[in-house]
Order: sequence, then C-alpha cells, then structure tokens
Amino acid sequence: MTGPTHGRCRNDPAAVDRLRATLTARHSDTALLVNTAGVFAPKPFPVRTGDDYDRYQAINRALFFRTRTIAAGIVKNGAPGSIVNIGSMGAHQAIAAPRHRRTP
Repeated sequence: MTGPTHGRCRNDPAAVDRLRATLTARHSDTALLVNTAGVFAPKPFPVRTGDDYDRYQAINRALFFRTRTIAAGIVKNGAPGSIVNIGSMGAHQAIAAPRHRRTP
C-alpha cells in the first residue's frame, strides 16, 4: 500500500489507525512488507527544531504500528512472510555527508 494517501497519514495518528484497520480488514493475507519511510533533511544537529523532531517521531510511530499490524497478520495466518526495512536516504540522494569539524 503506497501513494499519496499513505504519505499524508503518517503525521496523523488517527489516520495511521485507519490505515491499520484497512490493512487488517482487506489485506490480512499480506506476507511481504518493505518499509522505506524516511525523511531527508540535511542540516546540522544544533539547528534542528522541535518540528524536525516531531516529524521524525511521527514517521517512526507510523512505521512501528504499520509493521506491527502486518507482522501480527503473518503470525496469525501461520504463513511465511518477510519484513524488510530500508533506512538510508543515501540510496536515494547521492550527496556527500557534511563534515563537522571543530575549529581551534
């Protein structure tokens, strides 16, 4: 399940719950999940804001609960299944990581 609707729901806990209900009701036989959720916002740690933190947490929360829902279905069905987590934006955005050096 992918697309614009899924992408918007990750910041809304009620929408995540609705997605989980849909997964359980309509896709309970799912045996493969590839998680590629993430955000790429390259800026130094000291200038990160509360909004940045909340954004990362919302993505992680949605990912956790969606994965838990799919895993529960796999176990309930007694079928083999796989969950693959891909966590590096480096695979999508080829840029050099900034170097942070302490200046004397």
